[in-house]
Amino acid sequence: MTAMVDTERIVSLLLKDAVATLGERARSEVLSLAANYEELARERMEAGDSLAEAQRSFDRSVVDGLQQTAHDLFWATTWPACPRHPHHPLWYDENRQTWHCQQDPSVVAPLGGLAGLRASASR
Repeated sequence: MTAMVDTERIVSLLLKDAVATLGERARSEVLSLAANYEELARERMEAGDSLAEAQRSFDRSVVDGLQQTAHDLFWATTWPACPRHPHHPLWYDENRQTWHCQQDPSVVAPLGGLAGLRASASR
């Protein structure tokens, strides 16, 4: 039996961020992206990629895919918006699995932690 990428972890974390900040419409997009990229990860492993390489590619592709969809469909053209500089998005750091600001390269939130930013910003 061939090992498979862990889809549940990244999907769970991304859904926390997406639903909290983009609403329920993001749920089906995350699940669709995950299904598509899971198949691509399987194909990559069949072509010789390691499980670690396929996992890294899967994680990055699902997060980047949702961010691109949010921008392209004008759900939120700066999603997720940087709380320090609201006119540009945060970017996903796959090594630390965090959202970070490129202007002042600081970690803003862990993946799955955007809802906490909204709660603290509204206080």
